[in-house]
Amino acid sequence: MGEPIAASVVIVNYRGRGRLGRCLDTLASAPVSCTYETIVVDNASDDGSWDEAASREGVELVRNRENVGFARACNQAAALAAGRHLVFLNYDCEPEPGWLDALVQCAEDDPGLGAAQAVVLHPDGTVNTAGNRLHYLGFSWAPNGDAPPSGPPAEVTVGSGACLLVPARRFREVDGFWEAMFLYCEDTDLCWRLRLAGLRIVVCPDARVRHDYDFSRHASKHYHLERNRLLMLAANYELSTIARLAPALIGTELALLAVAAREGWLPQKLRALSSAALSLPAVREQRRAVSLLRRIPDSGFSRLLERRLGPEFGAGVARVSAPLLEGYARLVRLA
Repeated sequence: MGEPIAASVVIVNYRGRGRLGRCLDTLASAPVSCTYETIVVDNASDDGSWDEAASREGVELVRNRENVGFARACNQAAALAAGRHLVFLNYDCEPEPGWLDALVQCAEDDPGLGAAQAVVLHPDGTVNTAGNRLHYLGFSWAPNGDAPPSGPPAEVTVGSGACLLVPARRFREVDGFWEAMFLYCEDTDLCWRLRLAGLRIVVCPDARVRHDYDFSRHASKHYHLERNRLLMLAANYELSTIARLAPALIGTELALLAVAAREGWLPQKLRALSSAALSLPAVREQRRAVSLLRRIPDSGFSRLLERRLGPEFGAGVARVSAPLLEGYARLVRLA
């Protein structure tokens, strides 16, 4: 028998012409010592970009007849994967030498690990994310920075799916990505559930990838972000926590409607609210699944959640909302 595979690198592609090829080129040329396989799932790209993976040695290509979304495509690859660890890598990322060895070593050294994120850099070398933040109202963001962190792995609240290792057995224990989330927030939701299962989320400074990301590339991003934020809150919080946060959640939705109208994405916001309401049967089913894996109460997780929004939401918004959000967290004694 051959040597067991340490990691399965999973890349989901959709309209990745040029970027997918560069990702695979860099992946093949970045020196690593651990054994790995590469699985590319193409979500019915209409730009023919799947062919950048089709003829490559050592790359398994799965072609879907329709775009099934990021979460489901990742789960497809995970079902085929033979590695001890699953490493989800965006098609617009280019890994640096040693990245995979560092992530695998991080996981092998920590039996309580739920996920390990690489440091994700912008093309100019500044930090895109070294661990994501999560607000108690469900907003998640990637703090930017100038200098990449160094040193040993450090705990973060949730990891970024741009480059995220999850031990295969842990991924399966929490039922993988929630397929009700077509795109966006699925990495945050997965990390939240891993946290509720009593596992740690860390960033590994010795693992680095460069991310050629463009927010404007995804015209419906506001819809997916808002819909999935609501689904995530409804599925993962205990009912008592939802009740305590209900006034803040309702107030936030009213404020977001005004913001969306001012900024021109009100139709996406209204569609997100409608879709979230129609998804209640899926939420009930997911809540049952979460209750079975839960080892940590909300009080044990909420200590990691942010009380104020980051400057990524705009300096004015962050400044004006801070006393309200912090005050409400104190009022309801959010742990």
